[in-house]
Amino acid sequence: MSEPSRPWWAFPALISLCGVSGAEPFPAETALRLGVGVSQHEFDWSIAGNLAGSDPNILSELIWRDVQMVELEAGLRLNLGKAVEKPPFFVLIEGCYGWIYDGDNRDSDFLADNREQEFLRTENRADDGASWHLSLALGVDFLPLPRLRLSPYLGYGYRELALVITDGNQTLNTLGEELGPFAGLDSTYDATWRGPFLGIGAVFAYSERWQWFAEARYSWDDDYSATADWNLRPDFAHPESFVQDTRGSGLGLELGAAYRLAGDDPARLRLTLSRQRWRGAPGLDTVFFADGGVTRTRLNGVDWSRTALVVSYQRSF
Repeated sequence: MSEPSRPWWAFPALISLCGVSGAEPFPAETALRLGVGVSQHEFDWSIAGNLAGSDPNILSELIWRDVQMVELEAGLRLNLGKAVEKPPFFVLIEGCYGWIYDGDNRDSDFLADNREQEFLRTENRADDGASWHLSLALGVDFLPLPRLRLSPYLGYGYRELALVITDGNQTLNTLGEELGPFAGLDSTYDATWRGPFLGIGAVFAYSERWQWFAEARYSWDDDYSATADWNLRPDFAHPESFVQDTRGSGLGLELGAAYRLAGDDPARLRLTLSRQRWRGAPGLDTVFFADGGVTRTRLNGVDWSRTALVVSYQRSF
């Protein structure tokens, strides 16, 4: 006999319950998850005039705003033990691929510190490109309460962000050049970052059909590298105009709910809202010129964020 339904406001009181009726809420099973969703990304970086970070402290700044993606994701949670014998270890494999369909870019150059005396600005489209992510983790499950599962884990992740800048539009030029749209812009910026992370997940069995879940993940000492091709700069080398290198760290949070499709059905529908933020420390920007010359300056930093809403189908077996 299934449990009677409970109003949503009764959720906090259930945390203290010690008994569980019906099926075991957290059977030691392997679960496969497939999902589709939408995400919004914000991304920016800047460089200084020299390696000391001065003359000026911000020479050039690139900002991507409202970069919209359609994403496909997959996850496999492979349990390695049984909860009745010992805390079961598990392997977590996750991947995501996204297609950019909308976004904007702004490229600004300055003559003085702190973004003063801006002398060049273009406002462009960023509605092409892609992103993908892959991670592998090992964790262990604990049941402090029959309805609550806590799952700390340690893993390694890799992310790539491929951005394309098109449809150039010059909106500021104090050097006297003509303003307005200009043809031929097709520049690319490809960034990757990889490194270890720590995470913890929590799942609360609200009823036989409903589960609430939350997760936090922190990455540290990520290795960041990027390669760009500024196709309208004849003085730059192509296809590698400049590279950037730094290290950084990030934090990710997610909240969601899962609904079992039938009382004894191993399948669930999940709705997940997630937010991630990653920042790169000051690093190195290396420019390659068409005549073979090379110059280096300070990369002031990198800032990336992602907000996503995903609907997924999960099946245990």
